Amino acid sequence: RTFVSTNFINYFNERLIKKEVENVLRTEVEQVFLETEGEFIKIGFKAVCPLKIHCYKTSVPKLGEIICGDSTVVFSSDDGYFYSLINDGMGSGRDAAICSKLGSTFLEKLISSGIDKCGAVSMLGSVISSSEDEIFTTVDLTEIDMVRGKISFLKAGAAPSWILRDGKA
Repeated sequence: RTFVSTNFINYFNERLIKKEVENVLRTEVEQVFLETEGEFIKIGFKAVCPLKIHCYKTSVPKLGEIICGDSTVVFSSDDGYFYSLINDGMGSGRDAAICSKLGSTFLEKLISSGIDKCGAVSMLGSVISSSEDEIFTTVDLTEIDMVRGKISFLKAGAAPSWILRDGKA
């Protein structure tokens, strides 16, 4: 977020200020608020996300099981990031589903509260390793910066992933 204050209330031109903020930040912004305090004007801006993401998921349980041991979560943060998370619980069926769901919920809560993704995965590993039960979940996390258009991947125990473009890896 960017805040602009000025005491030139007689010269205030909202569009001109917006354009200057965009030039400085090198990204499109939208106005979030406008407040006046005496001779001062306070304007809040936030970056406009140029990307749109459409997500689809499907899961299939292991043959002979009725519950899939994988969990998927997608969520966005207030600071312009989109996350896609796949957790695969150890084994199959109900126990694997519980483990993977706990892992994905734990990571979503930590990352949404502002904890770095690497730190969140490390904390999950600590929680799992301190358990008296034998549990395990893989982590396949994708982070997309919706403003800059950059993507990063974090994998812990997960199988290799491929990025396909026009059918090519």
